Amino acid sequence: MRFRAFAASAAFACAFTLLTGCADFEHLNNSPFQDAFQGALGGGKKPPADPQQPPPNQDQQGPDDRKPGPCVDLDPAVIATCIKITGGIAPIPGADAALVAERSTGNILLAKRGPSQKAALLTHVDVNAAGDGGLMDLALSPNFATDGAIFAYISTGSDNRVVRLTKESGAKDVLTGIPHTADGNYGSIQFGPGGALYVLTSSAGDEAAAQDPGSLAGKILRIEPDQLGGDGNAATKVIVSGLGSGGALCFDVDDPDSTLWYTNRSPVKDELLRIPKGASSPQLVWSWPERPGVSGCAVKKMVAFVAAHDKLFTLAMPTGASGLPAEPVVAVDGKYGVLGDVAASAAGMLCFGTVNQAPGGRPDENVDDRVVCSAGGGGGGKGGVPGFGEPPKPKDD
Repeated sequence: MRFRAFAASAAFACAFTLLTGCADFEHLNNSPFQDAFQGALGGGKKPPADPQQPPPNQDQQGPDDRKPGPCVDLDPAVIATCIKITGGIAPIPGADAALVAERSTGNILLAKRGPSQKAALLTHVDVNAAGDGGLMDLALSPNFATDGAIFAYISTGSDNRVVRLTKESGAKDVLTGIPHTADGNYGSIQFGPGGALYVLTSSAGDEAAAQDPGSLAGKILRIEPDQLGGDGNAATKVIVSGLGSGGALCFDVDDPDSTLWYTNRSPVKDELLRIPKGASSPQLVWSWPERPGVSGCAVKKMVAFVAAHDKLFTLAMPTGASGLPAEPVVAVDGKYGVLGDVAASAAGMLCFGTVNQAPGGRPDENVDDRVVCSAGGGGGGKGGVPGFGEPPKPKDD
């Protein structure tokens, strides 16, 4: 499988410089999205100032200086526009930035708040984007700051698979043979306790295969760290069977060792479930009998954020290991169109992507698809994006 690395040539140097600068989020304090995010976590306060950071440069352009035009959304929460259908979103530790999967092209983009909403092309992996396939999710290695490894869930012409991407080794298959069909190819990956990689696969429209222990369809699988080197034959342990046509994985970013959460589109309802540490079976958190189409999820401080078609719900769990949340609260209602992945960082940034260019969406041709982020922390530290530093290479014919 071919893999190309791109980086800070003149065309992209600005994007990487953004990772080292300061970010001023004052303009977001009164936005409905920000209020919903902070309010759900309790207190409704903006993130505390980072004492390591100098005050923002008042002369520097920011989102409020944007001018109307193609690929420009004047909403200050929008950090990237004109993406060819967003896939997974992976916030970068220690930076107010995120990597974004461009589902229909296989491009991995770097999105960062600033005057420009053009996401920088970081790297690319070849995918088959037919139907609802493509580059569906991303997960950063637990050692991303040093190894720069990115894991991706992708579609090929014959299967869905998990690959590991690095500058040095290109793309290496980690897990192959996940069933692939004309639709129902959704998948999700997340790192969890002990550095194990969790993989959620779709049923690919085959309920019997989802229940079959010999099939990789319709499962949540765990791959141990020593199986992630990239030989294509990683051993897996089945955590959950019988999943439906789509969903996503998430761990509480403040306590990733505690509970595995996931969304699921079953044939009769959409669901949010969780498996507390030490539990042997999933617990239903909430269900939507109307089946709106749940997709991404994120959890922070026992508050779950779930995308369901054009709405973003928040569900606050009670204190303790059991109990159901109160009625879900709608944090975003139709403003951005159809939503896809949701991701949170420990520093307080919450992002989601739109999928308005996918079937069933109503794209705004001037701005879609977009990445929308709350005013997070992250510190705007100097780490940059490790591992990718070569000039662009020509695409193979």
